[in-house]
Amino acid sequence: MNSNKKFLLIDDDPINNLVCKQILGGYGIDVIIYEKPSEALTSLEQMSRDNYDLILLDINMPQIDGWEFIEKCRSINVEKPICIITSSVDSRDKDKAKQYSEVKEFIVKPLTPQQALILRNI
Repeated sequence: MNSNKKFLLIDDDPINNLVCKQILGGYGIDVIIYEKPSEALTSLEQMSRDNYDLILLDINMPQIDGWEFIEKCRSINVEKPICIITSSVDSRDKDKAKQYSEVKEFIVKPLTPQQALILRNI
């Protein structure tokens, strides 16, 4: 079962990144990992919008948090769906995510195979 999808994962947690890559890879999804949001933004400015299908984004990161990352994506006209994947269980974060039209899902870590199936279909 190969979906031929490619996701960008922006998260400073290497353990979470490994888990996500393994789970999503089991569904035929290629995952490109960025542990530094600034590097992801640089790549997003340079890569073709056809090179990926979805952005998986942590919100609690040093230097650039997820909310600032979304704003920067808007400023460079990135118009791909975003899924927040975070350890935050704060309802204010979930409410804030709903204010962004590009945010399609809000997942609390760790990613499960069931959630991966949902992401595959976005």
